[in-house]
Amino acid sequence: MDVLSRLRAFYGTEMTMYFLILIWAADISAILPGRNGHYQLAPEISPGKTVAGMYGALISGLVCAVVLSLIYGFQLMIAADFVLLSVLTVLISIYGDLFVSVVKRQHGVKDSGSLLRVTGSMDRVDSMIAAIPFFYGCIYFVYRLVS
Repeated sequence: MDVLSRLRAFYGTEMTMYFLILIWAADISAILPGRNGHYQLAPEISPGKTVAGMYGALISGLVCAVVLSLIYGFQLMIAADFVLLSVLTVLISIYGDLFVSVVKRQHGVKDSGSLLRVTGSMDRVDSMIAAIPFFYGCIYFVYRLVS
């Protein structure tokens, strides 16, 4: 997770914590609506993921961005960009999680810890695999524009 350490080094602990909270909140927020969802997101890849769960995760991304914008008092345009970045990051994290599910199915493993030869369950980071580079790249680009 070199990109995560770069995010912390260049943009501070607050930005890193926001990213982690954003992804974890999206993962958690997808569970309740996902259980009640009738339409599967990608049944052949991950039968437990539903469209309702995806919408729950996207809404949590929106809420996280609005709360952070209110806490830091961002101007309206910056807050709108941050909302867009957060929602897109959550969307990318969902597709990253689906990608890891495909790789796990192809290798016949249940969790990423077996796939990556690491002890313990790594399923918590599945959704971060694609989201970290996207989030970092966008933050890097925005900081370059602003400064």
